[in-house]
Amino acid sequence: IDHYSREAAKKLIDPKYTIKKADIISSSEISLKVIDTTKIEGLDISVLKFKSSDDTISQVIEKLKVMVEKGDNYYEMEDYESAREVYVTVIERINTKVPPSKKTQLADYVLKIDERITATYVMEIKRKIEKIDKKVEKEEIVSFDDLQKPYKEYLDIEKYISNIPSNYFQGLNQIRYALNNRKDNIILAMILYKEKE
Repeated sequence: IDHYSREAAKKLIDPKYTIKKADIISSSEISLKVIDTTKIEGLDISVLKFKSSDDTISQVIEKLKVMVEKGDNYYEMEDYESAREVYVTVIERINTKVPPSKKTQLADYVLKIDERITATYVMEIKRKIEKIDKKVEKEEIVSFDDLQKPYKEYLDIEKYISNIPSNYFQGLNQIRYALNNRKDNIILAMILYKEKE
């Protein structure tokens, strides 16, 4: 009532003034904690140093080194999808070009490339979540739709995550936790909104 009294007074002073609807829920009531990626293991994409006494393995690594560096450059430029494409190509090359008898010698190398792939997913999803977070924090919440829209966007990210190959899921635990936390807080805000209607 106080809000509409102030708005009516403004309208009386200035007949051209448009009365604004009251925020039923403040965006500050929705808790959106910062996603701390420093606690996520495997996000370090420091230079890969891998040596082998086997000439075949050394040659393979040398050929792949340029590709990995290209992927790392994309990653540093925050082009996570391109970086991931390069890293996946590296894995595919290992799987198709290296004889099965030699693949075990590359297990640690493949693990480091897999960690890079996971890091690209983490950072890509983190950026998507933060983009939605910014909209939620800036927008006035005057209708139920104002809450449903970000909730649906969070659900879209959840669907995207469900389509990521399962061998990368372990590295996504913290991101999935942050996403679930946001969905829960939006649901809570929806409940509060309905109670205040």
